[in-house]
Amino acid sequence: MGSTMNFENSKNPSIPHLAFPAQSGEELSPRYVSVVILFFLFLNLLAAPLHARVRIGLFQKELPVQLDLSSDGGLRILDGVSGVELAVKDAVHLERRDGRVAMSRRWFGFETFDSVRVEPARPGAPIRVQTPQGGFRVVSGALFIEARTRELLAVNELDEEAYVAGVTAAEIPAAWPEDALRAQAILVRTYLERNRQRHARDGYDLCDLTHCQVLGSQRPDERISSAVQATRGLILVMGGRPIEALFHSTCGGATSSNEDVWSNQPPRSYLRGRPDRIEGDPFCRISPFFRWHVAIPRHELDGLARAWGLSGPVRDVTVGAVDGAGRVKTVMLSDGTRRMEVGGERFFLEWGRRRGWQELKSRSFEIQLEADQVVIDGRGSGHGVGLCQYGAKAQASQGRNATDILMFYFPGTTIREISSRAAVPK
Repeated sequence: MGSTMNFENSKNPSIPHLAFPAQSGEELSPRYVSVVILFFLFLNLLAAPLHARVRIGLFQKELPVQLDLSSDGGLRILDGVSGVELAVKDAVHLERRDGRVAMSRRWFGFETFDSVRVEPARPGAPIRVQTPQGGFRVVSGALFIEARTRELLAVNELDEEAYVAGVTAAEIPAAWPEDALRAQAILVRTYLERNRQRHARDGYDLCDLTHCQVLGSQRPDERISSAVQATRGLILVMGGRPIEALFHSTCGGATSSNEDVWSNQPPRSYLRGRPDRIEGDPFCRISPFFRWHVAIPRHELDGLARAWGLSGPVRDVTVGAVDGAGRVKTVMLSDGTRRMEVGGERFFLEWGRRRGWQELKSRSFEIQLEADQVVIDGRGSGHGVGLCQYGAKAQASQGRNATDILMFYFPGTTIREISSRAAVPK
């Protein structure tokens, strides 16, 4: 098995022992007491999180021009520039008008501002946010809203541990085993630490889409919050830096090395492909996506092939090269007069964009033509690099803890505390 960690009771080995005068009744000098107090204040500063809050750009797919906000206990609306309180109300409707943020007033129409900040009037209460397109979020913390060229930009400013809980809740069910939840929380936090400035030019840290990490639309379940609290401040590192904390739903029996899936990436020693088992069946055999089958009309493939340069209908299609885990690296197509090769990543992405992401669930598949159909038999769901979530669920169900799970999928890494940078004992 892997290494063992007690998340609740681990001690920080970086804090030195402070020797006090012998307890012989001698009186401590005021100067000595002051030094001791300053020493412990300094230690508390060292132990404080390096980044207490994170800024998340919301609704980056919808790009809304209107927002409706509400909260139990009401909302405080402040001028985003001056900080002056504008109103306290149960709900507020905001629109983009003439390049500014317009706030509805009951008797006076709209009043416009460069930006507004919205906070819950009752501290800690969540804020509900809805867009005309149907987008919906329940967020903690505060919202900063400004008018951009095409939309109202809503930035959720929240505690980073609340963010970790929101993403973890969006990624795996709260009913899964505790150690699977803990492993996921550590990966979410690691991604945040490594990619915090990814959208700095846009005015926030990360977006709420799969481009970064999906932030859940509801408040996290108590079991999610417990797993986040149990792993508070813990991340995966190698060489002192947060790793590329990749994860996916189901590997289908084996994970892949990162450069096999993304040819423009350098190989990473902790992202090596491996069988998803120690012995016996693969861990992720429990997944509903372990094996899947799809059949689509043949003309749909013809449309894709024309975009790739084939002039006639597809007469033959086969898998070309595969990586060590069986994920497709190339697909061969022919129209009877011309034969062409398409990269596996391009085939997967363009299929998903044209047909949706629920058909071709991964790049691990076999494909053939049958009469008027294209028939595909596949394995797994997602890119197949890093942690397999259903594999982690199975491992946790079998008694392996979060550290065991993470060391299985990310060999050679270490779990560290963000605050102290001290290695957690294995």
